[in-house]
Amino acid sequence: MKKFLVLYLSSMSAAEQMKTAGASESGKKMMDEWMKWFQAAGSSIVDGGSPLGSSAHVTKTGTQAHSGDYIGGYSIVQAEDMEAAKSIIANHPHFMEEGNTIEILEVLPMPGM
Repeated sequence: MKKFLVLYLSSMSAAEQMKTAGASESGKKMMDEWMKWFQAAGSSIVDGGSPLGSSAHVTKTGTQAHSGDYIGGYSIVQAEDMEAAKSIIANHPHFMEEGNTIEILEVLPMPGM
């Protein structure tokens, strides 16, 4: 089995999203859908992950301001290949919010380890 890093991207930071996550009926519904997804994915989930907070884009010359979508969270799943990983993510509740996307990256083994 291969491992895949799943990044949840959104136009709004996870901190902003979480301010209303449990307070509204839609927030509660979203959390219920996430729990259903975790159950359905079952043993494919290596690490359910967590929401992510503030970020910094650091280069050799300094730090740049945030641009583009926020990486709001992550999970790690295992699957036979990329197609199988995509099928695990196909009906993910992250897509319930308009414009949200998911990036899937294969975790490669470190040479010599």
